Amino acid sequence: MDTPLLLPPALTAHRGGASFALAGPDMLGGKGSGVPGQAVNASGGGYWRAVIDQVSVHDRERQRAFLQAGLLSDGMAGLWYVPYAVARNRLAPWPSGVPSGPILTPHSDGTPHSDGTPYAQDVIAAVVHEAAGLRATRLKIRMIAGADLLGAEAFSLWHGAPYRHRLYMVAAIGDRSGPVFDVTIRPPLRAPIAAGAEITFDRPLCTMQSASAEMWETLFDMYGVATPSLTFVEWSPMGGDG
Repeated sequence: MDTPLLLPPALTAHRGGASFALAGPDMLGGKGSGVPGQAVNASGGGYWRAVIDQVSVHDRERQRAFLQAGLLSDGMAGLWYVPYAVARNRLAPWPSGVPSGPILTPHSDGTPHSDGTPYAQDVIAAVVHEAAGLRATRLKIRMIAGADLLGAEAFSLWHGAPYRHRLYMVAAIGDRSGPVFDVTIRPPLRAPIAAGAEITFDRPLCTMQSASAEMWETLFDMYGVATPSLTFVEWSPMGGDG
């Protein structure tokens, strides 16, 4: 799988989504590690580990989603966009204070998608106020729509290939000037980010890969039911130990 795919909702909707935590000082692997596609991460600050515990694969939709995801993972080589949805992402700066779905609107000319469905727009809107470099641990965020930042909010940034979507969290709030918040983030930035870049709070994504090929080898019982636990680790495109 050359381009990451969004992990199927049938697998991620279980028990409020994946549990995310920063693990280790660096990403796994490195030269001679034998782990395809992984290497020590130059930005430091640990790597994201996501666990979806005891996924209930009990109907045809989930069985199909699980088996297809296992095939597309190509062992550990396939990449996934894993959504951050811990406790339905309740700590995001939702305007109403509680999680809400996307704003559904037609195109600017009043037309929907070709299948008749409207376009989806995030409820929370924010951008990077000032450019920041690799390994930066402070970021200025300008809120356009949403509540004030208080800390522990998860968000993702699109860094472009090869890093793509990367997950960060607000560790502390510093100075504030109107809608601009000077925050401390973890982990450090995986790649530089330009001023004006969009920040995703509604449904943050992280580019990850399967922690092991064996997790897709789950056996189904006689009724076609299984409860696998899925673990993903943040993927690094770096090919060396730098």
